[in-house]
Amino acid sequence: MYLLGGIRLGLNLYLAQVNTFNLFSLYGLGLRYIEYRLIEHQILHPWVVN
Repeated sequence: MYLLGGIRLGLNLYLAQVNTFNLFSLYGLGLRYIEYRLIEHQILHPWVVN
């Protein structure tokens, strides 16, 4: 019973790590996308100050 609880706790911790990692990678992708759009905007319309 105790062993099962330990495995479960470990699994929960592992899943939490995976979830935070996924959140961070999504956040990173979002930032990169925004950055790309801003750069693209500046290249295409340098006279537009946005």
